Amino acid sequence: GFPKGSVQVTLRNNLTESLFLLYVEGAPEAIEVPIPPGTVRTVTVENVADFGDGVLQQFVLFQTDQKNWVNSAVTVDVRPNTTTAASADFLINNENSFTTNRYGVNFPSWQRDGQAVAFTFGGTTARQIAANPTVAQPSTKLFPEGSIFASRAELSPVDEQVLLYSYPQIGLGTEGDAASVNPILNLSGTLFGMDWLVDGSGLVGGENLGLGETHANLWRYTFGASEVINLTNFDDENRGYAADPGVSPDGTEIVYIYAPTSDAAAELQIMDIDGGNVRSLGVSGLYPDWGMPSQVVQPTPTPSATATGAPRPTPTPLPTLDPAEVADTIYLPVVQR
Repeated sequence: GFPKGSVQVTLRNNLTESLFLLYVEGAPEAIEVPIPPGTVRTVTVENVADFGDGVLQQFVLFQTDQKNWVNSAVTVDVRPNTTTAASADFLINNENSFTTNRYGVNFPSWQRDGQAVAFTFGGTTARQIAANPTVAQPSTKLFPEGSIFASRAELSPVDEQVLLYSYPQIGLGTEGDAASVNPILNLSGTLFGMDWLVDGSGLVGGENLGLGETHANLWRYTFGASEVINLTNFDDENRGYAADPGVSPDGTEIVYIYAPTSDAAAELQIMDIDGGNVRSLGVSGLYPDWGMPSQVVQPTPTPSATATGAPRPTPTPLPTLDPAEVADTIYLPVVQR
């Protein structure tokens, strides 16, 4: 394990709240810290892992997963077997509060060479990190010079372009160039998954539709086209949910989740890229993915994968989960036929 040290930080409470939880990056757990309004308290946290000489570790104060405080100017370079003071006092005020119900990392997307993974942080910011990061290696923004908000980001399989989703629009831009981002689609429903076509010419998407999200469909879109091509055709009368598509490495098939109702268990299905030849994989699952680029093993047929007479493509959103474009857990089952 890592060598351990102690950390000392001074907290200045400028709010009316009085009870907080303090976490130091590398600590085994958060500690409870009562601080009366308008007062100052110095706190020592024990057994904090030292991630290395010169590695600056962060502090977070929180009350719930929807209310927390972050101050990037307050860091500490932990030293083994000694107590190290934080770089500055931590001010608790409204200016450094971070209030959200989307706290966390969601929707990973492989860089085309498999060396990095993009994701969204806090449901608003597109970032990426090395596929095999060093200890405490920071992630970086996909668009460091601009304010680009996205609840989902997908890296192109062929170049530096990025697909971005921020309700109700899907945008397209070049990584690192905020000025290049422009909307390409305006959705009538809520996006439930998207993936690139393998040649970079467009995308497939899943969309929750209907008043109260009564159904979900899959569609395919080629850049510059006047409209999307529906791959499934569920509606208020013919209900079903098909969503979260993933395009196969050879570009000929789409794996996705399907459920007949919003409260039914989802199963994995596969269709041809044009929406035909729908069949079941014979397993339940969520968030399917074909694997890391350049290391994908093509699936081979197995007798256990029985075909179903599912209607012509009809996508459906996550049956048993909240269909919001945020998830705390990502499941990546191996796709086999």
